[in-house]
Amino acid sequence: MIESISQIIYNYCGITFNDTYKLLFEKKVNQRIKDLQFSTVEEYYNFLRFNRQGKRELIRLIDEITVKETYFCREKEHFNILI
Repeated sequence: MIESISQIIYNYCGITFNDTYKLLFEKKVNQRIKDLQFSTVEEYYNFLRFNRQGKRELIRLIDEITVKETYFCREKEHFNILI
């Protein structure tokens, strides 16, 4: 069922998770399940897929599982390339 949640994320924004990040992904999903007090992964999946608030939660989950890399914005040389 975790793979199904991964597929929802891929369909929404094109992010995929390779084997290196599988355990981290599962940990983050399980934490969201706990935080929202769902009993099972299936319950969480159904919430993401069918509930009106599912999209808001999906965005929150994506925010939790992605790395916010900002060094691009710190280097002047990067902006010079764009000019």
